[in-house]
Amino acid sequence: MATSWTLVMFFLCAELSAGTLCACAALALRGGGRLVGAPVMAVGAALPLAGTAALVAGTAHPERMLGALAHAASPLTLQLYAVIAALVAVVVWLVARGRSARGEAPAWASVLVLLAGAFLALSAAARHVLPSEPLTDSALWVLFAAAVALACGVAVASALRAAGEGESAGVAAAGGASEDEGGPAAEGAPADGSSPAVVGGPAVEGIAGERRASGEGGTSASRSAAATASRVPLSAGAANALACVAYGAWLAETHVAGSASGASGAGGVAAYDPTRPTAAARAAGQAARSSALVGADVALAFAGLALCAAVPLACVLASRRLAGRGQRLACALVSLAAEVAGAALVAVAVLG
Repeated sequence: MATSWTLVMFFLCAELSAGTLCACAALALRGGGRLVGAPVMAVGAALPLAGTAALVAGTAHPERMLGALAHAASPLTLQLYAVIAALVAVVVWLVARGRSARGEAPAWASVLVLLAGAFLALSAAARHVLPSEPLTDSALWVLFAAAVALACGVAVASALRAAGEGESAGVAAAGGASEDEGGPAAEGAPADGSSPAVVGGPAVEGIAGERRASGEGGTSASRSAAATASRVPLSAGAANALACVAYGAWLAETHVAGSASGASGAGGVAAYDPTRPTAAARAAGQAARSSALVGADVALAFAGLALCAAVPLACVLASRRLAGRGQRLACALVSLAAEVAGAALVAVAVLG
C-alpha cells in the first residue's frame, strides 16, 4: 500500500499532543501544576499545528481540502476544530496561570485543556473511520488511537514527575547548605532549632506537596494517595496493551491477506479475476487489495502493535521497582519513544 506520509505525521503529532496536554492537565488537577512548565504546554500546542502544516503542504489538490472545509460536519473540519480548540485551551491555561497569585492554573482551565486534548485524539482517529479506508473502518481503530494518546500521556507525566524530583532534591540541598552556613535561610529560624515555617517560598511548598503525594509523609492518607498514583500508570499500560491486542486481532481476522475474509476481498469486495479483465473487475481487484494487509505491511503493523503493547507496560512495571530518579526518568522516556515508534509503524502500514 502506498503510504501517505502527511497522514502519518498528522496522526502521530495529534496523538502525542493529546497525550501531552492531557498529562499536563491531569498533573495540574492533582496538585502537581508546578511540574508543568510553559515550554511543555507550548510543545503540546505546536505539535498539531506542525502536523496540520505537513498535511496541507502534502495535499496534491488543495481545492478539495477547501471544499471539505465548507462542510461543518466533515472529518477534516472536525480536525481543524480540534487543533484550534487545543491551541485556544493552552493559551487560556497559560494566561490563567500567569494571573494566579499562587502560580498555578485554576481547575477549570486544566479541565478545558483535558477536554481539548481528548477531542484532538478522537478527531484524529475518527477521520479514518470511513468505508473507503477499510483497514481503519472500525471502533477498534479509534480505541487503539486513544490508547496511544493515553500511553504517551502517562509517559510524559512520569517523566515530568521524575524531573521534578530532581529539582526538588536540588532545592532542598541548597536550603540545607544555606542553613548550615548561617545564611539568610537560617536567620529566620526559631531559637529552639526547629525548622522555619516557610523556607524557599512556593517552590518548597510544591516540593512538600509532591512528597506528601508520594507517601513520604507517612500518614495513611498520603500512603493511600501514593498507592492510587502508582496504580494509574499500571492501569493505563494494561488498557493500552488490551487495545493493541484487540485491534491486532481484528486486523488478523478480517484484513490479513490469506485469511477467510481477506482471500475473497475484505469487506465483501470480490477478488480480481484475471480471466475477466474488465474495467469493473480491475476496480474490484484494486479495492480488494487495498482492504488487505500484504507483504511488509503485515510485519510493520504487528511489529508496531507489539511494540506499543509490550514496552510501555514493561517500563511501568520496571519503574515501580526502581528507586533512582534517573532510572525512572529513563523508563518514562523509553516508554514514550516505544509508543511513538510503534504507532508510527502501525500508521505506515494501515494509512494510505
